[in-house]
Amino acid sequence: MELYSSSIKQGTVVAKVFEVSNEGVKVINSIEESYYRINYLAEEPTHEEYYLKSPIKEKVSWQDGSIVWTIESLNEKVKVPAGEFTCIKVVGKSGDFVLERYFAKGVGLVKQRFVSDNMTVEDNLSKFGDAEKDNCLPAKELAIYYPSENVDKLLEDRVVEEFKTGETLAEKITELLKDKKYRVLSKNTRLLEMKKEEGILRLNFSKELITEMNAGS
Repeated sequence: MELYSSSIKQGTVVAKVFEVSNEGVKVINSIEESYYRINYLAEEPTHEEYYLKSPIKEKVSWQDGSIVWTIESLNEKVKVPAGEFTCIKVVGKSGDFVLERYFAKGVGLVKQRFVSDNMTVEDNLSKFGDAEKDNCLPAKELAIYYPSENVDKLLEDRVVEEFKTGETLAEKITELLKDKKYRVLSKNTRLLEMKKEEGILRLNFSKELITEMNAGS
């Protein structure tokens, strides 16, 4: 099973793809500057970093590069803004830093603590639950460019769209561009996927973009 997550790290948005198997939980893709809501699950793995490795028992260790990871506790009590959790504590040690991760059953990573010399950086889970019910769905501002009625100039609208779990930017764009105000896409045209490769954003539309095109001669 593969899972997708997105987080903000040092001012940039990082997308990660996790693979969950009997061997453990590992990151198989990590994409920085992923400001577009793109589904990377179908991408070829380019990365391997275990967050948890079987068997899930105290003192189990593994190595990723220069970091040696050890499961230090299965019942670590952790209090973060999202609440209090009983966690698996995993500690990674390298020559000049220590990285602690705390995982709660049914939740995931609730706390991460990086310690190096006199510097400590913590990431804590601030909220956990039903984002739609709690009215705190992630939102993005989108710029929509569309032709004027006389097709003599390009107009711009800015809209804020909320995203439910699993909803992609491609789906939102398809929905928006079929609005009567814009009418950029035909009834059955869909934006199938978006890919960012070497700084270029590539869009893949369904065949209806051509077959249902209403273009002047």
